Amino acid sequence: MVSPPDKAEEGEGLVEVVARMAQAMEQQGAALETISAQLGRLEASTFSAPAAR
Repeated sequence: MVSPPDKAEEGEGLVEVVARMAQAMEQQGAALETISAQLGRLEASTFSAPAAR
């Protein structure tokens, strides 16, 4: 996952910090959507597979 740096860079204002945080949150959201889709496919394939006996 992506995290903003602990300290703002020299001359960086609040707007820039918030913009970087928003971008990081969007990237995390996209990663979570990908993981969720993969889990959904895994779950579907697990329940649709014939039971091994």
